[in-house]
Amino acid sequence: MLSLRDIDEAMNKIELDEFERALRISSEVGLTVKLFDTTFLSLLRTDGHPGVYRQFQPFAGGNRHRKVQNDCLHWCLPGPIESWNDFVTSRKTRKKFKIGK
Repeated sequence: MLSLRDIDEAMNKIELDEFERALRISSEVGLTVKLFDTTFLSLLRTDGHPGVYRQFQPFAGGNRHRKVQNDCLHWCLPGPIESWNDFVTSRKTRKKFKIGK
């Protein structure tokens, strides 16, 4: 089982808190919103991390010149975001043609 660590946990909490806020606001104006939480889906992929900040405080200790792995792979090539698109497209297609839930 995957578990959230450091920055992943902090970012996920912020995202869920903001979604709760969006739910409250949307219900006041009669809108329905749904959350597609990609946190664990993204953690399953080795290229599913947000740059150097995939580790909590990568430059802690004052070493601003420390070599850390940076990543633009998932922005430049097919990666986690395309997986999210596949899931959303599948969900919309199923709903349109009333296949499953």
